[in-house]
Amino acid sequence: MAAIRRPEYSLFHAWTTQRRAQNRIQGLENDQGVWKEDRGRKVLRDGARWRIGNGKQVRLDVDPWLPKSNGFRPASVSSKGVGLRVCDVIDATQHVWKMEVIDTVMQEEDAKAVRLIPLPCLDMEDRWVWHFSNRGVYSVSSGYESALRLKRQGSAQGITGGESSMRDDDKKVWNKVWSLPVPNKIKVFVWKYINASILAWFDRLIDRWKGTNDGGYMLTLAAMIVWRIWKCRNEVLFNGVDPDPSQMVVVAVKEAEEFILAIREQIPKPRQLRMGSGELAQCWQKPACGKLKFNVDGAWVSRSNGLAEAGIVVRDSNGSFVVAHSLNLGVVGSPLCAEAMAWRAAFDFAVLLGLDSLVMEGDSQQLVRCIRAHE
Repeated sequence: MAAIRRPEYSLFHAWTTQRRAQNRIQGLENDQGVWKEDRGRKVLRDGARWRIGNGKQVRLDVDPWLPKSNGFRPASVSSKGVGLRVCDVIDATQHVWKMEVIDTVMQEEDAKAVRLIPLPCLDMEDRWVWHFSNRGVYSVSSGYESALRLKRQGSAQGITGGESSMRDDDKKVWNKVWSLPVPNKIKVFVWKYINASILAWFDRLIDRWKGTNDGGYMLTLAAMIVWRIWKCRNEVLFNGVDPDPSQMVVVAVKEAEEFILAIREQIPKPRQLRMGSGELAQCWQKPACGKLKFNVDGAWVSRSNGLAEAGIVVRDSNGSFVVAHSLNLGVVGSPLCAEAMAWRAAFDFAVLLGLDSLVMEGDSQQLVRCIRAHE
């Protein structure tokens, strides 16, 4: 029977102990491993904001409601805007912003942020959301990332310093590391344990081999060797085993070759389309008999001004074309928002056609997940 190792010898225990020690140094946790109350409140205040519905609950000048990177509150508001509610700058009939009023009472940067906020077509109440999640729901991981961001910015009292993997100077290097052709567990290992000197070596190695004929294999092999060195170190430290260095390299080479082969086998082969009397390969599935399928796509046309467009194609259960529609969505804040606005436009188009049942299909898996999460 295999011996049961003491918990303090496990790699997970070592990592969590190290992480908690870092958190205590950074001021995020107390000695019991619990987040400090004042730090937790700061994190929540930093990431929570209002999502605008009818705008009746949100004060225009003091509440956090603008989706900006440098804080959610308006930078400043003129005397005419003091005391106003957000609903005072919304045309409740047309469901659009009163930009002539907003441009008068708010700064240009804040007015641009307002333009990016989509308004609901129905009378919906305002609600609190977590800004750093597409679903607007707080998660432990997003909260922790928000705490680290506050620490790097120095805006949370008592939180100083930073991890090497999160410094702005190392971002380019870490982007290269995350794109290495190696298993994810090795990427995480490099992220957690590699020091600055080895990171610089990785950077030079990547620049040397990337783009060459054998570059992918050599980078995979280098990462596998580093991983094997770490594994052998653990065997020596915890089990008293004296591994053979040459055998370590042999195992690393074998693992690298197996991983490269597995990647090649997973690459999907291009579909072959038969022409003439042959059958065309099916990429689009027909809806059920009597149903219409709406294929919808939103495009963020310009990152500079936020303009977006939508395209809608409708086909019947025989696969025959019925109608198509395209429209300008105006200014939106992100590609995901453009996809969501396109779906809303498709529903409006279905109502215009007098439909009470339809099948929707789009290419944004992220949007579909958000919709299903609220079902």
